[in-house]
Amino acid sequence: MRSDIVESKARFPGGFGHALLLSTLWNRIAAERAVLLELRDRGDCGASAAGQTPGAANRGTADCGGVHRGRPGQRMGRHAGPHPDGGGMPVYERSGRCGLSCGLDRDSRGADCDDRNTGNISASWRKLSTGRAGQLSSQRMSKTYVSHGANLSYREIGAGLPIIFLHPTPLNHFYWLPMIAELGDVHAIAPDLRGHGASELGRDLPVGGFTRVPDAAVLSMGQLATDVLALMDHLAIPEAVFAGCSIGGYVMLEVWRRAPLRMRGLAIICSKPQADAEANLAKRVETIAKLRSEGTAGVFDGNAQTLIGASARKLHPGMMTELRVQMTLTADAVVATQAGLATRPDSVPDIPEIDAPILAICGGEDPGITEAEMRAFEAAEGGCEFHLLPDAGHFAAYEQPSKVAALVAPWLRQFEF
Repeated sequence: MRSDIVESKARFPGGFGHALLLSTLWNRIAAERAVLLELRDRGDCGASAAGQTPGAANRGTADCGGVHRGRPGQRMGRHAGPHPDGGGMPVYERSGRCGLSCGLDRDSRGADCDDRNTGNISASWRKLSTGRAGQLSSQRMSKTYVSHGANLSYREIGAGLPIIFLHPTPLNHFYWLPMIAELGDVHAIAPDLRGHGASELGRDLPVGGFTRVPDAAVLSMGQLATDVLALMDHLAIPEAVFAGCSIGGYVMLEVWRRAPLRMRGLAIICSKPQADAEANLAKRVETIAKLRSEGTAGVFDGNAQTLIGASARKLHPGMMTELRVQMTLTADAVVATQAGLATRPDSVPDIPEIDAPILAICGGEDPGITEAEMRAFEAAEGGCEFHLLPDAGHFAAYEQPSKVAALVAPWLRQFEF
């Protein structure tokens, strides 16, 4: 087993360790996910999860549906009925209103898990994650494509208006799923950026582009834009609306420079057109040094603490753990990403040339991006609809999926066929 998985399990002892281990494995490369599928097909749900003595033979039913430390009516297992692709598929289900133990159905933020007014969307999350009769649809599972020698992963959900969702670092496509569930009838395409989630980093990244750390590989915005355009070609999508948060927004601006006719609109959340200032560059050098000497744990712990807004941390204490689990990048991937962010170009001169509509959403509690910086998008030729969410941090779309979706949905109507 990978040492970082063992470390993560140790960091969250008790019941949550099982969910953490499963989530970490699932967000790794496809070969490791296959281990979970093999265990499922064998009916081996694990002794501790089924309440058996460790090491004892598994004499439970094929469903093994008991949830570790769960409440009555809660199950984790697989339906016995047929699935279109053959075999029962794993599901999480509940008969009451509360989320599953350990947040296995994502939402563990409160007793009233279906209250959309508080941002809790377990009902729509379940609708998104499952197919008919409560079964997980294989059409909604992650798929892969190849770009410049790397196997990259993406999630494709629904039909209708194509929207490509580009997540922030150090997260993955999971960041967008609650908001996608709120949007409803859209063709959502949510890739894991290179080096993130289940996507490989690749072996041929250039070295030397970040002069302050000359031996660092550089995952440039240009490479990430190339990967996105390759995904569009792979899916035979000539044009799409884009949504991006943080680094996702920077990638969108690079896609615009390369292929503006393929972008119908840009929804930019907690991202800015300016290049790194001196303080940001110095911080990236410090971060790279820390990664090389101590590994990723301390950096990711800091990200989970500071990038989520104070309001969300107070209202939903479990959110830090939810997102910390999704931070699975290797140290090499984080170093390359930091170097790429440090060397991204200044996009301010390009803004007046953008003739596609822009939606800009700023988090008032974002520690790294200000309202003034984001208002630079108002210079766009195609117009910019600007919104400030005073009580949202850098991960605004995950912190407040209902509020962000309520802003995005009416803006999307102008693109309906």
